[in-house]
Amino acid sequence: MFSRLPRIISFSGRKLSGKTTIVNLCKDLSLRKYKEINFADGLKNLVADSLNMDLESLNALKEIRGNYDISKSTKFISEKINVDEKVVETYTKREFGSIREILQVIGSDLIRSHNPKWHINNLKNTLLNNADQYYCIGDCRFKDELELVKELGGEPWFIIRPDNIHSVSNHKSEIDLRWTDFGNNIIINDNIGNFKTKWTNYFNARMDLNMGYLANREYKLKNLKNKFVDDNCDVNYCYNYYNICPFVSAKSSLLFYKTTFDSIEKYLIKNVESRNDGFYFFENKIKNPLLCENLKLTFSQVSNSA
Repeated sequence: MFSRLPRIISFSGRKLSGKTTIVNLCKDLSLRKYKEINFADGLKNLVADSLNMDLESLNALKEIRGNYDISKSTKFISEKINVDEKVVETYTKREFGSIREILQVIGSDLIRSHNPKWHINNLKNTLLNNADQYYCIGDCRFKDELELVKELGGEPWFIIRPDNIHSVSNHKSEIDLRWTDFGNNIIINDNIGNFKTKWTNYFNARMDLNMGYLANREYKLKNLKNKFVDDNCDVNYCYNYYNICPFVSAKSSLLFYKTTFDSIEKYLIKNVESRNDGFYFFENKIKNPLLCENLKLTFSQVSNSA
């Protein structure tokens, strides 16, 4: 039995995986019944004020490299997040190469180390004080954030974009949550057109359940959720570990996966690393999107910033 859409839906995944795209789809498909809200909303407002810019400018400039200085806003940040000014200064007295880097350092390194519930409490209060509003969360990045979504009866999803290998960061905010934390709720974004179309079909079918249009919808949803194996799927490196079912190529766009334990990640990564083929092996031969996602953890660009 498929359920109706919940009041809260959250999306997780690496940067540029498609979280913003799918949140916008949810808003448009529901005729704005769903409103976007993010754990980072308070953080973005804080950083925008620290840089003396509006949110629109901050979002537009977030990925652009440059030199940014927020040291003059140390006291302001200290008061807003209720953390000692001397502690805050150890994080702000430096140059930043991008606004994304500022967001990661202030949000993930400073606030999560010294006032870890700040993000969560801000968002939780909004959700609880607006009990009749439907929300899409587009930036669920940490385990405690995921637990809040579940606690409030929300539905969490994880997006994998297998071909996004040129902007990989293994900052904590990118890897604290893995696809193994999401059960069957995995979306494969390997083609933007298919990604949008399949999510649209699936969302609309469940939206109809909310509206009471039950005829033929159970059958449609069942077909949308069917698993299949692509003939070109590369399973040679999976051996007999059938706890992931099925093995599919990245061509499938929107599929659901099951996994029973996490140790397969380390096993598969170790196995592939032993081939010493590096990027060539990953980019041109691995077709299983789950393996692609695992392999990103081995990239040499592991850093503590964007």
